[in-house]
Order: sequence, then C-alpha cells, then structure tokens
Amino acid sequence: MTTKSTVKLPGLTTPIVLDSKAIAAHGTGPAAPDTVDLQKKFQSRQTREIQKIAARSMPVLRPAARSAAKKTGKKKAAKKTVAKKLDRTAFLDDLAGQLSTQTEGFAIEISYPYHSGRRHETRVNGYAIDPVDPGSKPWTKHVIQHVASVSKLVAAMAMTRRLHDLEVSPNKAIGAYLPPFWTQGPNIGAVTFAQLMTHKSGIRTAATDWASMEALVNTGVSAANVGVYQYENTNFSLCRILLATLLMTTLKRVHGVKTYTFVNVWPATDAARDLLSIQSYQAYVKKRVLISGETVRFMSVPGDALAYAFPKPPNNGWASGDHSTTVGAAGWHFSTTDILRFMGNFRRSGRIVKRRLAQKMLDDSFGIDMITNPGGGTIYGKNGYWYDGIRVEQATVFFLPHQTEFVVLVNSSLLKNPPNDTWLMGFVESIYAAHLS
Repeated sequence: MTTKSTVKLPGLTTPIVLDSKAIAAHGTGPAAPDTVDLQKKFQSRQTREIQKIAARSMPVLRPAARSAAKKTGKKKAAKKTVAKKLDRTAFLDDLAGQLSTQTEGFAIEISYPYHSGRRHETRVNGYAIDPVDPGSKPWTKHVIQHVASVSKLVAAMAMTRRLHDLEVSPNKAIGAYLPPFWTQGPNIGAVTFAQLMTHKSGIRTAATDWASMEALVNTGVSAANVGVYQYENTNFSLCRILLATLLMTTLKRVHGVKTYTFVNVWPATDAARDLLSIQSYQAYVKKRVLISGETVRFMSVPGDALAYAFPKPPNNGWASGDHSTTVGAAGWHFSTTDILRFMGNFRRSGRIVKRRLAQKMLDDSFGIDMITNPGGGTIYGKNGYWYDGIRVEQATVFFLPHQTEFVVLVNSSLLKNPPNDTWLMGFVESIYAAHLS
C-alpha cells in the first residue's frame, strides 16, 4: 500500500509530499563507473574549451608596455574605442546557414529591445524528431529539449536568490549548511558557495547521485585543488542539497540583530532525503525563477526533441530520459522561448532578484562558462552538452549587450568546421564576433 508523508520546509509555502512507493523505487547510487566516465570525458573537454576561450579573451600587454608599467607602476591608458555594433540579421542568417549543414536540426531565438517593447526573431531548421523515428516533428521555438548544463545557470539563479534572502554571502563556507548527518572530511567545509558555482571548489569527481556526493563530503578535498578551476557537475548537484538546508533555515532581524533558525526536517532514509532535495529544488525554482509559465520538469516526454549523431549513422534518436538524480548540474527541459523568458526575468525585470544583484551574479561567473568582449560589449555565455557516447543534445545561451538575450538548441553533434570551434558555444561566439563592425 502506498502512503504519503508531507515535509514542511520553512522556505517554501507548499509542503513537499513524499510517496512511499517513489521512495522505495528511488536509487541513491553510487553511479555506474561507465556513466561517470562518460561525464568525465565531456567535462574534461568543457574545461579545456573554457580555458581556451578565457586565454583568448585576456588582454595581452606588449613587452615594452610591461616594462614601462613595471617602472612607473602604471599602465598606459588605452585609447577610447567605439563599441562595435552587431549586424543581427547577418549573424542569425550566417549561424543558421552553417548549422543547417552541420547538425540534425536546431532552433535559434533572440530577444532584443524594439521601440518601447521587445522583439523576438527565430531561425529553425531540420527535425527535432527525425522521420526514421515515430512521431516525426520539425523544429520550432516551442519544441522542448533537455538543456543539460544550461541547468547550472538556473541553479545559480536559485542559489543567488535564496542566499540573498537569508543575507548569506556567497563567499561564506558551506560547512554549516551541509546535511548534519554527513561526516565532513578535510577542507570540504571551508569551500564557499562562490567556489562551487565557479568550479573552484577542489572537487574532482563528476558523480551527481546522493551516495557519491556523501562519499565526496566524507573524503573531503585537497587543499591544493581549492581555488583551482576544474569543471565538475558535482559542484552544482551539491548546490541542490545545500538549497534544501537553506530552505530549512529562516532569518529574523530584531533591532538590527540577525537570528537564524534551522529546522531539521531531513527524513530518516537516504532515498527519502534525496527525493526531498530534488522536489524542494524543483518547487523553489518554480516559485522564484521560472515565474512566467516555463516548462518545469526533469524528464523527457513523447514529443520532446530526440538526440542524434551527425552525420547520422543508422541509429534512431535517443531520449535521454529522467534526469532527476542530476538535478542542479543538469536536468531541466526547456524550449528556446522558455529560456528567453527566465533570462529576461532574471536580468531585466527585477522579479527574480534585483537587477544589480543579477548583474553581479553574471560578473562573478556563477553558473556561467564564458565572459568575453569580442568588440561589441561584454557577453556572458553558458553551454550545455549531454550524450550517450554517440548521440548528442546541446544548448547554448548568451546574455548579450544592449539587454539582448540569445539561445540555440541543437539535437545532434556538430560537424567539425575549422577554423571555428567545434564546441557549440565557441562556434556561436566566433560567428557572433564575425558580424560585429
């Protein structure tokens, strides 16, 4: 017989309902070694690509200028330059043209100021579900796909909001907010929220399941690795566990004195605890981040885009399925329109956090892979990539200058096309830069 229990977290208005049947069926890990190895493979590539873009974006000081700066203690003032302007139509058409010959299909959407409102432009091509599979479906801006690591941007928004509401600095150590029944190994308790959200925590594992994260906390991290960048999904899945504890915490201020109260409502079993962390994360994001009717699920359903290889081998499309145990690092399923809604709400509306705090989160690179200025102003990018070893689903988003937001979803691998980066985010950025003048 199925029984249900409710858990009331002080930071949520609606209780979380835990189903005994779901608890019994829920696996807490550890993840299979081949699954972790697959994640490590593309995370290593992600680290290399991000570092490549970061190096490319760093201003280089000429030897003579370095020598003069060393003697005087001052750098020569840079000449004022006029910011380049994006040829939006040429950029969209060029990107769509190149992707149309190098992918199974895609949806591109951009949102920008237009007169006193906003204008959206879209470019789509190919199949979200290829004719080789039942239910063939062309791409549109309403097609939903797993967005993989773009989910980290959502997690960063949620963490930024909850930390702000509790007046907890992102530079605060996480030790006091880890589950009280976890034993903390060396250095892990001193890692900060900011280090988790910038992949500088010292964590060196890709696993996102409950058992693996508990084992990580038990073992701790090397002091030599803390502060050193390495892309790891575990950083953001650990954020979902921390968010649950933050939702069990309340703040009261009386005569200027802050008092925090922690209500320990963690269930008795690991399966129930993990489900609580997943469901409370979903509920909080729905309440505080996805506030304009965006899709709110972690599982593929019929009609969502399937993943393919390109050029296509004789494989059918792949539905990557239920991503509940990857939540925080991955998992969200969105359309391009969904993504532009929460990006706009976050940066421009002040409805998720105040605009100044939103800008600070972007500048601090929380949940962001790329910060660069190719000539038209600073852009902030986040990449998403998920695969089964062959078939790929990808997503890339950019906060562009002039209150413009951009997203592209691709449901296959990207055919190599030198000299552009074959990583989708770098590929898009190079085409964007080519249309600045």
